[in-house]
Amino acid sequence: MRVTSDGARAGIVSDSYTRPANTTTYAANDTISDSSTVLTFDFGYGDSITQNGISGIIVEAYLIDSAYQTTPALQADLLLFDTTVTVPTDNAACALTDAEMLTFVARIPFNTQIIGLPTAGTAGNCIYASGQVNEIFACASGDDALYGVLVARNAYVPISAEVFTVKLKIIADA
Repeated sequence: MRVTSDGARAGIVSDSYTRPANTTTYAANDTISDSSTVLTFDFGYGDSITQNGISGIIVEAYLIDSAYQTTPALQADLLLFDTTVTVPTDNAACALTDAEMLTFVARIPFNTQIIGLPTAGTAGNCIYASGQVNEIFACASGDDALYGVLVARNAYVPISAEVFTVKLKIIADA
């Protein structure tokens, strides 16, 4: 992380997973996951200046896809929580508990596809951009991470074993 002139820290945190090796179509509100991994955005970096309960602003976000799907392009939301949640099963409706919903921090929509390598299938890749987000966040007391679940907003035919990487650009309070 970089320390800015006002003492805040700026940086990028990321996490990724590989979705299952199938091409089963996602419906709107289906979870996109590997059915075992909650996306974890850890702000700790093991440095001595980071403290638990960190807060700040998510400036923008990117969803990097190891495959390229021509029609339709994925539209998805990243749901962020200040406490880890149970990973919803891949390709099932995103159904979080009341207790999990109380730890909700932010929703980041991925609407714009930026083509990386527009070759259909696993030979291609692409990036989905959130645009400017400016969402305030605060990690739970005693924690230095946010936890994410990716949810489809449209019907989407995936490529088998796509790798999704989510990057968050943040400015954390000092």
